[in-house]
Amino acid sequence: MPPIRACDVCFKRKIECCRPGPSLPCNWCSHQKLACTVTREKRTTSVNRIKRVDANKLLDRIKHLEDALAQANALQHRDSAPVGQDSPSLEDDTHARIVFITRLFGRNWYHRGVPIISERGLDWIASRTDQDTTILKPYLPRGGSDQSSWSFSALQVHTPIGDLWDLPDRDLVHKSFGSLSSSYFLILFPLLDEVLLAEMINAAYQSFEGVHASHAHVAARACLWAAFAVLAHLRVSEHFSATFSGEICATRAQRFLGLLNGPADLATLQTLLLLHKYRTAVGQYSSAEALHSTACRMVCELDGHLQHPMDRENSYLGRRRDHIQKLFWLCYISDKDLALLSGLPPILANEYSDLGVLDEQNSSHDVFLQSSGATADTDEIGAIAWNRAIPFLPGDLHLGVLKERIFRLLYSPSALKIIDSELLTRIRQLDDELESWRLSVPLALRPKLSIPSGHSVPPTLNFLSYLRSVQLQLEYHYLLTIIHTPVRRFGAAQGVETSPPEDLHSAMHSSIDLSLEASRSTLNLLNEPIAMLKQKSFWHAVVYPLVAAMSLFVNILIHPVGAQAAADVESLAMASKVVNRLRTQTVTDYEAKHNEQAGKFVTELSRLANGAIFKANGASALDKSLAE
Repeated sequence: MPPIRACDVCFKRKIECCRPGPSLPCNWCSHQKLACTVTREKRTTSVNRIKRVDANKLLDRIKHLEDALAQANALQHRDSAPVGQDSPSLEDDTHARIVFITRLFGRNWYHRGVPIISERGLDWIASRTDQDTTILKPYLPRGGSDQSSWSFSALQVHTPIGDLWDLPDRDLVHKSFGSLSSSYFLILFPLLDEVLLAEMINAAYQSFEGVHASHAHVAARACLWAAFAVLAHLRVSEHFSATFSGEICATRAQRFLGLLNGPADLATLQTLLLLHKYRTAVGQYSSAEALHSTACRMVCELDGHLQHPMDRENSYLGRRRDHIQKLFWLCYISDKDLALLSGLPPILANEYSDLGVLDEQNSSHDVFLQSSGATADTDEIGAIAWNRAIPFLPGDLHLGVLKERIFRLLYSPSALKIIDSELLTRIRQLDDELESWRLSVPLALRPKLSIPSGHSVPPTLNFLSYLRSVQLQLEYHYLLTIIHTPVRRFGAAQGVETSPPEDLHSAMHSSIDLSLEASRSTLNLLNEPIAMLKQKSFWHAVVYPLVAAMSLFVNILIHPVGAQAAADVESLAMASKVVNRLRTQTVTDYEAKHNEQAGKFVTELSRLANGAIFKANGASALDKSLAE
């Protein structure tokens, strides 16, 4: 049997040392007639045993490093600029804002088939104004190079490690949300359900285990921070807004979002949609587009695009399913808005969605105004930043379906190739559908055909119905403009620049007149202070005045002579005033830069329009003197 220690000879030769007995020489030494001895010193090995306290410290250190690594992964584009200086991402996002305006104008505005924002279009503008058009050149479509960078990155706020896990005081959260009546909650937070929100708050405030927390726990905290971003942005609670800015809340929500890697769920879907609304409101369109795309896929994964029978046995599951279906409709409406603004195809296609017949309860124009708590008392609503509420309000479901038809019939790639007579037929059809929708709206909320200068939407019985009527009025005139503006494409499909036949020419002018009056009405509304509020404030909306300004600008270039042209130049100056006034209402650097970019664009349109009138009037005066 092998000994405990090999003899010196076997050890040196590195062979097995086998002894017949403990005191007998080994087989090798006996066979070779050698002395079988063990004289070498015994090596001692000391094992450093780790004490339990040291092991616990090591485990704590590992957990701390894991938390730091997870947070670093969530902060993929962490900003290293000193506090108070602009982040590099802010400078990069200027390109995204230019791309946004390019999409909005470069593909939708024509003169005799020639795009206004194109090389030929700028040459035509220069010929009509005798002015340099260099400032408009960055807005020229540049093929694949004009795409904005998709990013979930937020304005970086330097948060010490550990602060990410902290939540506001729970009583403050309950007081902030509890300060809203059911009606106000429904119209400001349509992406949330009051009952499910209470459940989410309970889940979020459980003991948090950092990167070891469950998927549901992380998703609950992400959703809560996203809701806090909207809460702070709208100043629902003065105490909360004084403690947390909307940008800090949104950044933390997206950091938690970066920690999620699991199946689709309601909390994550609500996080995506809340952040999409917030990023859109502050002008971060690249992030907003990415969030929206992910939300559209997730709501379908949760079967929100399918109709389900009512579940009377399980009211909780039924409530969740109904809320997911409501989120699908809100996704659907946002999807069509984005398609019309960007020219990109919608994500939620009707062919793959079980739209069915719109349920009467969900399709009512005043579904969010049915609580008896909505009164005309403005003392309760005075602290809320209602001028910022427009981007967060729930859209009209019927208009969402109509917007899908507008994009498909007028702005899709196939629609850009139709002949002029078919284009006119589609415009008339969509105009009839828009008018049918307008007449279906209750009289108290029904949009007016026109809003004269110095007027706005009149006050209603309660502030929420007034808020809804303003939203529908802006949407009505916006859709009226984008439905009738394509008549300026006449000749584009054929590639000619000749005037259309007399019958089409008459219909064309009728459509143009409707779009121009809608644009003037939009600016008249936005130029007036918000009614029913004690403090003087104005609606915060960027898209509506930009669309109205472009409509008036194109018409001035084509018809620069006459009293109406002079009046429209005044309206353009009003548009510049409306957009530039937004810069005084901004709360983030993103908003300020976005509004500054929009203001520069409208100011340039106003300068060129004045140049067109000056040139035309000078030519008219010269012609008159020559005739005399």
